[in-house]
Amino acid sequence: MNSQQRMLTIFLHLLSGKQLTKRELMVAFGKKESTIQRDIGYIEEVLLNEVVNPSLPNTVKIKRDGRGSYQLQHIEDINNLERLTDTDILIFLKILNSTRVEVVWN
Repeated sequence: MNSQQRMLTIFLHLLSGKQLTKRELMVAFGKKESTIQRDIGYIEEVLLNEVVNPSLPNTVKIKRDGRGSYQLQHIEDINNLERLTDTDILIFLKILNSTRVEVVWN
């Protein structure tokens, strides 16, 4: 699994309302702590800078408990969406782009 797939997988788990721990992510993806922290940072940066959809609160961000757990705040609002919005798709694309890896669409 490449870094893009890993970040999208993490983001999708966050969208589902799950609380993720750094340790679980390290084991699941076989990556170092710094890699997981960087991935969460990329996702958080995109959320903070790119979420402008009026159906989502301006404060959508990743909540950190200080003990290595991450959870998306205001997840109840995200779960009420029936489909991916243009903004959701844009977030996915921004995460992909942030890794600067070329994506080939078939």
